[in-house]
Amino acid sequence: MAAQKRIEDKEGIEFAHHLDRACTCLEQDCWKEALRKDFHLVQSALASGQTILSNEKNFPMFVAIASRNVRELSALYYANPAVEGDPCILWIKAGAENDADRQIDVWTEKYQNAG
Repeated sequence: MAAQKRIEDKEGIEFAHHLDRACTCLEQDCWKEALRKDFHLVQSALASGQTILSNEKNFPMFVAIASRNVRELSALYYANPAVEGDPCILWIKAGAENDADRQIDVWTEKYQNAG
């Protein structure tokens, strides 16, 4: 992925302040911990305007829940090859353009019980 320039190496430290607000939206401590563990993905995506590409299955749900109160998170897009399979791989090969179906809350609603 790095050789094909599909990885944005942006830390996104300026978005770290969203973590605490995002965690307050989550009910369970284990959900908060999972969001904390992978929040660097959110930071990088916000900094670069790119889609989060991950095999995490519950993470997008946590972000989608948090996006109800942290509006900046609703601008995120998500893709998961492990859940989506070939359509995701083909989408990546075609240029991985953001579209409405990949908005994190829409993606979560569509795939949260998949995989």
